[in-house]
Amino acid sequence: MCSGASIGGRMMAADLETSCPWVVAIVLNYGLPEVTADCVRSLQASDYPRLDLLVVDNGSKDGSVAFLQERFPALRIIEVGENRYFAGGMNIGLTQAFDQGANYALVLNNDTLVASDMVTRLVQVAEAQQA
Repeated sequence: MCSGASIGGRMMAADLETSCPWVVAIVLNYGLPEVTADCVRSLQASDYPRLDLLVVDNGSKDGSVAFLQERFPALRIIEVGENRYFAGGMNIGLTQAFDQGANYALVLNNDTLVASDMVTRLVQVAEAQQA
């Protein structure tokens, strides 16, 4: 998995496109931006080279989106505008991830903290099942 040429231990972008499945981690926020920020930070520490983060804000009225944008300017955030609850909010994120070509989606509650190797291990297992 994720084999190819590397520079200084980091894979070149072209090699990532062809050798690593693209994973989008989707985190649902509803009025708990500090908790969501902790989750985002744990995902940013992942050792998986092709992981993107997507926060779906389920209609928070407490400034959550501004809070998260200030701390994570590059973070993709979908503002739903109303509370669609867990399934509705996640379906919006899943639709966007797979419409854009993601190979896998990781659905997380915003109070989840992940180990830095979690995504790598999950992809390894998923890819082994397909072999």
